[in-house]
Amino acid sequence: FPYNFTNNHDWSDEDKYVWRSRFINKTKSREIAENLPGRDEHWVNTRYNRLKKVFLPAIREWWTNINR
Repeated sequence: FPYNFTNNHDWSDEDKYVWRSRFINKTKSREIAENLPGRDEHWVNTRYNRLKKVFLPAIREWWTNINR
């Protein structure tokens, strides 16, 4: 689920990169920001937290559905 979650949402490539880098690969915000022109560590952290707010309800719903 965490690996293909981004494919089920209308996220930009930048959002997908931030999500996969932070959530799956555990990459530090500073490293992610270095690969995104015009973005800094603060922006990466803010964006990741907003994406996580979308993910958490979705993972709860997914977990509930597979455990029925």
